[in-house]
Amino acid sequence: MRAKKRTYRMLLIGVSVILFGAPLAFPATVGEIAQELTCTCGCNMVVSACEGTMDCGAAADIKNQILEKLSIGQSKEEIIAFFVSRYGEKILSAPTKRGFNLTAWVLPFAVFIFGIGAVYALLKDWTSRKEPGHEQVSFKKEDKPYLERIDKELKTFED
Repeated sequence: MRAKKRTYRMLLIGVSVILFGAPLAFPATVGEIAQELTCTCGCNMVVSACEGTMDCGAAADIKNQILEKLSIGQSKEEIIAFFVSRYGEKILSAPTKRGFNLTAWVLPFAVFIFGIGAVYALLKDWTSRKEPGHEQVSFKKEDKPYLERIDKELKTFED
Protein backbone atom coordinates (compact mmCIF):
# COMPACT_ATOMS: atom_id res chain seq x y z
CA MET A 1 0.00 0.00 0.00
CA ARG A 2 2.82 2.37 0.89
CA ALA A 3 4.64 1.74 -2.38
CA LYS A 4 1.43 2.41 -4.29
CA LYS A 5 1.00 5.81 -2.58
CA ARG A 6 4.61 6.69 -3.31
CA THR A 7 4.12 5.76 -6.96
CA TYR A 8 1.02 7.97 -7.21
CA ARG A 9 2.85 10.85 -5.55
CA MET A 10 5.80 10.56 -7.91
CA LEU A 11 3.46 10.36 -10.88
CA LEU A 12 1.56 13.45 -9.67
CA ILE A 13 4.81 15.38 -9.15
CA GLY A 14 6.05 14.36 -12.60
CA VAL A 15 2.84 15.43 -14.34
CA SER A 16 2.82 18.72 -12.38
CA VAL A 17 6.40 19.51 -13.41
CA ILE A 18 5.60 18.76 -17.04
CA LEU A 19 2.38 20.81 -17.10
CA PHE A 20 3.25 23.70 -14.82
CA GLY A 21 7.02 23.80 -14.86
CA ALA A 22 9.07 26.45 -16.58
CA PRO A 23 9.24 25.92 -20.32
CA LEU A 24 12.54 24.71 -21.64
CA ALA A 25 14.62 27.30 -23.42
CA PHE A 26 14.45 26.35 -27.08
CA PRO A 27 16.00 28.62 -29.66
CA ALA A 28 13.49 30.78 -31.48
CA THR A 29 12.40 29.73 -34.94
CA VAL A 30 11.75 31.87 -37.98
CA GLY A 31 8.04 31.07 -37.73
CA GLU A 32 7.79 32.25 -34.11
CA ILE A 33 9.42 35.57 -34.89
CA ALA A 34 7.42 35.96 -38.12
CA GLN A 35 4.20 35.60 -36.06
CA GLU A 36 5.14 38.68 -34.04
CA LEU A 37 5.86 40.93 -37.03
CA THR A 38 3.41 42.57 -39.43
CA CYS A 39 4.24 42.49 -43.11
CA THR A 40 5.38 45.76 -44.66
CA CYS A 41 3.56 45.23 -47.97
CA GLY A 42 0.43 46.93 -46.59
CA CYS A 43 -1.75 43.85 -46.13
CA ASN A 44 -1.75 44.21 -42.30
CA MET A 45 -1.20 40.47 -41.88
CA VAL A 46 1.55 38.81 -39.88
CA VAL A 47 4.57 37.91 -41.97
CA SER A 48 4.03 34.16 -41.84
CA ALA A 49 0.39 34.49 -42.98
CA CYS A 50 1.17 36.99 -45.73
CA GLU A 51 3.81 34.78 -47.25
CA GLY A 52 1.51 31.76 -47.08
CA THR A 53 -1.53 33.38 -48.71
CA MET A 54 -0.14 36.03 -51.03
CA ASP A 55 2.77 36.29 -53.43
CA CYS A 56 4.58 38.82 -51.26
CA GLY A 57 8.21 39.74 -51.71
CA ALA A 58 8.29 41.81 -48.50
CA ALA A 59 7.36 38.83 -46.33
CA ALA A 60 10.01 36.67 -47.98
CA ASP A 61 12.64 39.39 -47.42
CA ILE A 62 11.70 39.73 -43.75
CA LYS A 63 11.86 35.95 -43.26
CA ASN A 64 15.28 35.85 -44.94
CA GLN A 65 16.51 38.61 -42.64
CA ILE A 66 15.17 36.71 -39.61
CA LEU A 67 16.93 33.53 -40.76
CA GLU A 68 20.17 35.45 -41.34
CA LYS A 69 20.04 37.00 -37.85
CA LEU A 70 19.25 33.63 -36.22
CA SER A 71 22.21 32.05 -38.02
CA ILE A 72 24.62 34.61 -36.51
CA GLY A 73 23.25 33.83 -33.04
CA GLN A 74 20.92 36.73 -32.30
CA SER A 75 18.06 36.13 -29.90
CA LYS A 76 14.38 36.59 -30.62
CA GLU A 77 14.30 39.85 -28.64
CA GLU A 78 17.33 41.25 -30.51
CA ILE A 79 15.78 40.42 -33.89
CA ILE A 80 12.45 42.02 -32.98
CA ALA A 81 14.29 45.07 -31.63
CA PHE A 82 16.14 45.32 -34.96
CA PHE A 83 12.88 45.37 -36.92
CA VAL A 84 11.31 47.88 -34.51
CA SER A 85 14.31 50.19 -34.90
CA ARG A 86 14.11 49.87 -38.68
CA TYR A 87 10.32 50.12 -39.24
CA GLY A 88 8.98 51.48 -35.95
CA GLU A 89 6.46 49.87 -33.59
CA LYS A 90 3.93 49.52 -36.41
CA ILE A 91 5.74 46.35 -37.48
CA LEU A 92 4.75 44.58 -34.26
CA SER A 93 1.63 42.44 -34.58
CA ALA A 94 0.56 43.41 -31.03
CA PRO A 95 1.26 46.68 -29.19
CA THR A 96 3.93 46.64 -26.51
CA LYS A 97 2.74 46.47 -22.93
CA ARG A 98 4.40 49.67 -21.72
CA GLY A 99 4.02 53.40 -22.04
CA PHE A 100 0.97 54.74 -23.84
CA ASN A 101 0.36 51.34 -25.48
CA LEU A 102 -0.46 49.97 -22.05
CA THR A 103 -3.77 51.80 -22.45
CA ALA A 104 -4.67 49.50 -25.35
CA TRP A 105 -4.24 46.52 -23.02
CA VAL A 106 -5.82 47.93 -19.84
CA LEU A 107 -8.66 50.16 -21.05
CA PRO A 108 -11.00 47.44 -22.39
CA PHE A 109 -10.82 45.52 -19.11
CA ALA A 110 -11.28 48.70 -17.05
CA VAL A 111 -14.34 49.71 -19.10
CA PHE A 112 -15.77 46.20 -18.75
CA ILE A 113 -15.30 46.19 -14.97
CA PHE A 114 -16.73 49.71 -14.68
CA GLY A 115 -19.75 48.65 -16.77
CA ILE A 116 -20.42 45.65 -14.56
CA GLY A 117 -20.21 47.90 -11.49
CA ALA A 118 -22.62 50.42 -13.04
CA VAL A 119 -25.14 47.71 -13.96
CA TYR A 120 -24.86 46.24 -10.45
CA ALA A 121 -25.46 49.66 -8.84
CA LEU A 122 -28.41 50.34 -11.14
CA LEU A 123 -30.03 46.98 -10.42
CA LYS A 124 -29.47 47.39 -6.71
CA ASP A 125 -31.14 50.82 -6.85
CA TRP A 126 -34.12 49.48 -8.80
CA THR A 127 -34.66 46.55 -6.45
CA SER A 128 -34.40 48.66 -3.31
CA ARG A 129 -37.18 51.05 -4.31
CA LYS A 130 -40.46 50.60 -2.42
CA GLU A 131 -43.80 50.61 -4.15
CA PRO A 132 -46.22 53.35 -3.07
CA GLY A 133 -48.41 52.23 -0.16
CA HIS A 134 -45.82 49.78 1.19
CA GLU A 135 -44.01 52.18 3.44
CA GLN A 136 -42.71 50.93 6.77
CA VAL A 137 -45.07 51.94 9.59
CA SER A 138 -43.54 52.82 12.92
CA PHE A 139 -45.57 52.59 16.09
CA LYS A 140 -45.26 54.68 19.22
CA LYS A 141 -45.27 53.51 22.80
CA GLU A 142 -48.84 54.69 23.37
CA ASP A 143 -50.02 52.44 20.48
CA LYS A 144 -49.05 49.26 22.33
CA PRO A 145 -52.46 48.60 23.99
CA TYR A 146 -54.19 48.97 20.63
CA LEU A 147 -51.75 46.62 18.92
CA GLU A 148 -52.25 44.01 21.65
CA ARG A 149 -56.02 44.30 21.22
CA ILE A 150 -55.68 43.83 17.43
CA ASP A 151 -53.50 40.75 17.95
CA LYS A 152 -56.04 39.33 20.44
CA GLU A 153 -58.96 39.89 18.06
CA LEU A 154 -57.06 38.39 15.13
CA LYS A 155 -56.33 35.26 17.18
CA THR A 156 -60.04 34.85 18.10
CA PHE A 157 -61.00 35.50 14.50
CA GLU A 158 -58.64 32.75 13.24
CA ASP A 159 -59.95 30.17 15.74
